[in-house]
Amino acid sequence: MAKDKVNIYDVAEKAGVGIGTVSRVLNNSSKVKDETRDKVLKVMKELNYRPNKVAQNLASQKANAVGVIVPTFIDHFFVEVLKGIQDALEEEKIDLILYKIDKDQQMMDKILDIVHSKKVDGIAAVTMDICEHDYQSLLSEEIPIVLADEDSPDFHSIHLDDVKGAEMAVAYLIKQGHQNISFVNGIKDSQHGINRLKGVKNILSKNNLSLNPDLLKFGDFHTEDGYQSMQEILELPRTEWPSAVFAASDNQAIGV
Repeated sequence: MAKDKVNIYDVAEKAGVGIGTVSRVLNNSSKVKDETRDKVLKVMKELNYRPNKVAQNLASQKANAVGVIVPTFIDHFFVEVLKGIQDALEEEKIDLILYKIDKDQQMMDKILDIVHSKKVDGIAAVTMDICEHDYQSLLSEEIPIVLADEDSPDFHSIHLDDVKGAEMAVAYLIKQGHQNISFVNGIKDSQHGINRLKGVKNILSKNNLSLNPDLLKFGDFHTEDGYQSMQEILELPRTEWPSAVFAASDNQAIGV
């Protein structure tokens, strides 16, 4: 019966080297001469050899994968972030394992389950609003963790300046002549919500303006929250209606 799958022994035989040399080429070892490496890679291409990643990972005791944790898939922001992460991992030939975890009381238990599963070598948590107590739980784990869209002095993190962003947005509205401005914010006690409200109040104060409490609305960062907030604003007397609205997210702006 014809053999239908090329293995490491076939590559070694045709290249005239030992399987140890082929293995070192696969693992990008510096102990292989350039001439030998080129010969082995050429044979792999000729034979259309595809290494068994599971076996490689078992041998190296690495998963060769990064776990990415997000709270939702239905959001353009997360789609763009995931695309960037995937592009970066593909360049390094590292797999992406995607996890959706709701922001609830069991959130940290689920994250720690992923950490202990040994299925990933590192974790990128995107907009999970991890509290200080839970940060301490993660610090005790021996696994690299990066926070995206979240700021923490204890972890590597990539985040936006919410205060500055809010100041710039409202400054633009003021420059257009608006003074009675509504702010449709996100979750009240989230770091994003706190910082964006701080930015709004900062820039209003610098322009001798204030934020009418009736025009400050909280919700989540979803379209329906923006819609509900605007409905509540429109129930106010027409004389109190804002001339402009600053929404904390694109989705809320659509709802508004």
